[in-house]
Amino acid sequence: MLHQIRIICVCISVYAFALHANVINNIGLSFGGGQSFEIDYDDNTYHKLSISVALSIEMFDSKYFSLKSTVGYDQKGSNGLYFNFTDFIFDTINSSDSLVDEKRRSDYLSLRILGKFKFLLQTKMKPYLLVGPSINYLLKRRVEDTWLGAEKYDITDKTTRWSYGISSGLGTEFLFKKLRISPYALVNIDLNKTKAEFNYKFRNGTYFFAIELAYVLNH
Repeated sequence: MLHQIRIICVCISVYAFALHANVINNIGLSFGGGQSFEIDYDDNTYHKLSISVALSIEMFDSKYFSLKSTVGYDQKGSNGLYFNFTDFIFDTINSSDSLVDEKRRSDYLSLRILGKFKFLLQTKMKPYLLVGPSINYLLKRRVEDTWLGAEKYDITDKTTRWSYGISSGLGTEFLFKKLRISPYALVNIDLNKTKAEFNYKFRNGTYFFAIELAYVLNH
């Protein structure tokens, strides 16, 4: 826990320095949607639709590079079907309830520090590449299944709270006076595995498309 607190303190210090030194180029809001996925211990992958909303600041803007930091809400999780083997009798399915629909949803507070590499600067659309680390803190995790009716379980306290990953993506931006519009795609993969109920371990990931609206402070 002390390690995570130190990381957060460093990030706050960077933001405070950026504000004081007047190195922030723009402040933005992005929103988007896509899919999250969980990869289990057998390398099976389960998906669900997810959303992402984030505030961002862009610092140290130069011709070919800038530093982009985002903090916001990421929804993760998965949906899957499995058989409840307690209802198997003589190798046949005894009940229609044997096929269980399970939905897992995790709400995360996510912080990303992304390098933004720009190219094809002579065009009106300015494409760029994003890559950098991410830190994620679990706010809540819920499981809903249809085994004995639609039951919902809060398993936040049984789930790993912190995860660390790598984010990368592509985007392009348009500048209209002080307004910068930027559609982009981002892929996020956790490096550490998350442990949840019954020692179930999995690796989180998301990929989504988003659009960012940013107000340019220095141009």
